[in-house]
Amino acid sequence: MADAALSLAPFDGTLLEKLLEGAPPAPTPDGEPDARVEAVTEAVAGGEYAQAARSAETLLREGQRDTRLVGIYLFGGFQERGLLAMPGMFHSIHHLLTDSLPAFGPEAKRDIFLESGLRWLLRSINKHLAHHEKKQDATWRRWCEADIRAPLEEALTLGEPILAAIPATLPKNGCEEPFRNLTHWLRRHIEALPPPAPVALVPPPAPEPVAVAAQPVASAQPAPVAVVAQPVVAPTPAPPPVPGVPISPQLALLIRKLEAFTLLLDKGELPKAGVVASDVMATVERFDPRVFLPSLFTSFFAGLSSHAHHLEPFLQEADSLPMRALEQLYRVDLDAFIAQKPPGGGEED
Repeated sequence: MADAALSLAPFDGTLLEKLLEGAPPAPTPDGEPDARVEAVTEAVAGGEYAQAARSAETLLREGQRDTRLVGIYLFGGFQERGLLAMPGMFHSIHHLLTDSLPAFGPEAKRDIFLESGLRWLLRSINKHLAHHEKKQDATWRRWCEADIRAPLEEALTLGEPILAAIPATLPKNGCEEPFRNLTHWLRRHIEALPPPAPVALVPPPAPEPVAVAAQPVASAQPAPVAVVAQPVVAPTPAPPPVPGVPISPQLALLIRKLEAFTLLLDKGELPKAGVVASDVMATVERFDPRVFLPSLFTSFFAGLSSHAHHLEPFLQEADSLPMRALEQLYRVDLDAFIAQKPPGGGEED
């Protein structure tokens, strides 16, 4: 099984990114659903997303343009490439909602199947984004690198066209809300990414010296040349270090948003202030100090990891009377808690 997994070719998530033309697949002669498509939907229902995405890829490559394959196929691209898959996914969704749709079937339920598949796709992606943002795991750290900015900005250029196409194409308009949530998350994430690297400015080449013809000497004594002293420009001193906790990019952005909210209120631009307020409230509700104040916790987690083996017994005894009494002292008087001698009057080993 492991050898078979290693031999799999990379998942190709680009099959829907271009315009697809032609007639939709003809229904089966007996009117029964395609068994291979049914197997894909059953795999999705069973949570076997990777297998279902691979099967959907195979069928789409063979020309089986069934709208029931769309959602899981695009989700397979997201599983494979994460946020880097967003531009291709947005291009695919836009084509499916506009010019590629007539090439897909089954015609009788095409719009219904497409809507349910895209709604499942968008909600699943939103859940995965929230999960990794909360966990702050390796996937999240990869998503926070500077090279993620350009793909997300490219994807968002199609945000408004897709929002315009959703109600025009899908009967129940059940995809608009999850798609708006996705684009809102992507914009917020872009704002928190490291700024792009500055472009190095190449100084222009120095002009070549121009030969000047010799002028006749008017007198034997050269005329005095006035020498003008050039002012010496002192380098701008670096600002003194500001005491306190270093401000992370995420905290700096939050401070800018709070200032923008106050400014918009002062200007009377209430609709804009409402947008900022909604975003700030969402940030506050899931506020993680490790994200906004990472340097504040560096020494804590370093000490915790270095002494975890010795601290663990005390954490497990949190309900014992000595530990409960010590905790109460800690809560009512931190200074007395720090100054209290350990049992026996000596220092702990």
